[in-house]
Order: sequence, then C-alpha cells, then structure tokens
Amino acid sequence: MKGSLRLCGAAAPQPHPRLLATPGATPSPLAERGNSPEPGEGLGGEVRSGDHRCPGNPATLGAVVLVPSALLALALLCPAARAQDNGGKLTMRDIVPDGAKVRKVATGFTFTEGPSWDFREGRLLFSDIPASKVHALAPDGAVSAFLDPSQKSNGTFWDPRDGSLVMCRHWARDVARASADGKTVTVLADSYDGKKLNSPNDLVILPSGVIYFTDPHYGLEGRPQEQPLEGVYKLDPDGKLKLVVNDMTRPNGLFVSPDGKVLYVADSQESIIRVYPLKGDGTCGEGRLFAELKAPEPGVPDGMTLDENGNVLTTGPGGIWIYTPQGVKLGRIDTPEVPSNCTFGGPDGKTLYITAVTSVYAVDLSVKGYFPLGTGG
Repeated sequence: MKGSLRLCGAAAPQPHPRLLATPGATPSPLAERGNSPEPGEGLGGEVRSGDHRCPGNPATLGAVVLVPSALLALALLCPAARAQDNGGKLTMRDIVPDGAKVRKVATGFTFTEGPSWDFREGRLLFSDIPASKVHALAPDGAVSAFLDPSQKSNGTFWDPRDGSLVMCRHWARDVARASADGKTVTVLADSYDGKKLNSPNDLVILPSGVIYFTDPHYGLEGRPQEQPLEGVYKLDPDGKLKLVVNDMTRPNGLFVSPDGKVLYVADSQESIIRVYPLKGDGTCGEGRLFAELKAPEPGVPDGMTLDENGNVLTTGPGGIWIYTPQGVKLGRIDTPEVPSNCTFGGPDGKTLYITAVTSVYAVDLSVKGYFPLGTGG
C-alpha cells in the first residue's frame, strides 16, 4: 500500500519530512527516517525508466532513473534489528551523518565502473567500459585519461605498495596490472585449464597479495565462451590460478571482510549476495545466502565495498544498500542514476564514491572504508 511503513524496531513510526531537490539545484540533505518504507515507496517525484544498458553487460545494468522533480539524494533509514559486537545498536545515522549530501562530481561518460582511490595522487580512478578508458578524477574536478585504450577495463583495485592499478579487462579477457604512470601494462592471468577466461569483471586484493576475481560472460560480446562455467578465481602472487567458487550464476562484485575470513560475492542475475568462508589455504568453503536485493527500482547487486567495521555497502535497486556483517539491512542511499559500483576514498577515507551510468557521485560518511592493502601512508 502506498505510504505504508515497515517497522524495523519496536518504536512507533516517526515520519520525517521528505527533503527533495530539483535538477540543477544544490544537492539536498539525505532525508532520515526512523523506519523504512516498503521497497520503492517514499522516493517522491516521478520515476521513469529508459534503456541504458551497457553493451556486453546486459544483466548488470537496468535503466536510468529519471526524476524530474525530486530525488537527488535520499537515504531510507532503518534501525538495526540486532546489536554489533560492541553491544550497541547500529543505525544508518552511525554511517550516514545528518546533513550528508549525494553530489555529482563528474559526468558525460558512457558507462562508469570500477572506482578505486589513489592515495598517492589523491584522485579517483574509474573505468568507462564502452569507451575503453580509465579516467582519473582530480580533487579540483578535472578529468584526465589514465589509460586510453584500457581494453574495456571494468573493476579496478589500486595497490599502495607500488601505486599500480590492477584491472579486470573485458575485451582482453584478462587480469592485468598497470604501472603507476599508466605506461606499462602486465598481464597477470588470461586463461584457466588451457582455455581463455570469460571476461574478468571485478577483483579484490588481500594483504598476502592474493587476488580474487569474478569471471562472468558479460564482456564476451559475441565471442565464444571457452570456460564451462562462470566462477570466482584465486590468483596467487606466483601466478598460480585456482577456481574457488563454482556455484553462482553471474558472479560480479566481490570484497573481503576486515578479518580476512569471509569473501562476499554478488550474483547480478539472481539479485543476491553470497558469503564464503576463506580457508587457511585461500580456497572457499561452502557458501550461504547473505542478502537478497529485490525492489521495484532498476538496479542489481553489482559492485560493493566494506567499511572499517565490516558493514557491507553494495549497489542494488535504487541505490547503495547497507548491511551489517550479520546481514541486517540498515537502509539505502538512493542515487539519481542506476549504480554500478562504489568505493571509499578521499583524504580521510570516509567519502563513498559511486559510479552510476553516465556519472560519478560522492557522499561523505561517518565511517572509514576498509582498505585491505592499507593506504600507503
């Protein structure tokens, strides 16, 4: 029912005023509510869909949400139903501060993905897949080319140990490392069991140097698929490659818990996130369902990141969904365009950068991101 509320705690509902912004206006504060509406409700304005799918990646993208009269920034907040390890109740307010604003920091691209924060240069690196470029966004808003062409890179991961950028490259069907100056690219993995990889999509690097990456078929673009399945791989520093997850339909974004014991993997086709325990040898134990992200708005679980406390921030229908490590949904940060990925960055590591179709957005949070390799400082 329109306007009905689904309570997450025992307290009676206390409706909050809806804070809206019109196109071109100053971004409005994130609206805060003590209870969460049903999916798709409480957004305000007219929501229409247009077909803005990325070539070769149809399941990852939905349509751009066009809201002519509202919805520049809106967070749906919901108190946590269970306590964190510190014994306190975690709420969205602990992560998204009062007055926080989602702001557009760059636009005019084809389809943005793979954001990574470069702490050495103080800049955001991100992919534009169809344009086959990796862009660098400076603090003053200037955008320059870091890699052109990029072999249609998708997910990226900045390595503070040498300032390099590790990329999943759709067109090349490999995982490669670009030097800090972008002048040298070295292929790390491009085949498994004597067959070409599908089209590596996203990756995370652990302190040990081990790389986990997903390998769905999205970037094949009509080329034959040689691998019998779409899985998750473990790439050791010595170049040894091993299949560690083989029970997902379209594995996409992934990240690791701060204690290094859990691997989170999004399945974009199934609209779920699964978690896998990491064994001592780096292989994965039996996975289980962590979250199901379904709502009327366009969007799917795709890219994700974690904060320093292990909370999961993932793309989903309508924006960035936030979960505790126990799988309790805290709420959602709504975005003007369908989000594809997100990462923490900024000088203090507390800014969440969101890639979303033609643009890049940012919102300042109260928590720092978790950076498995540190920040190089």
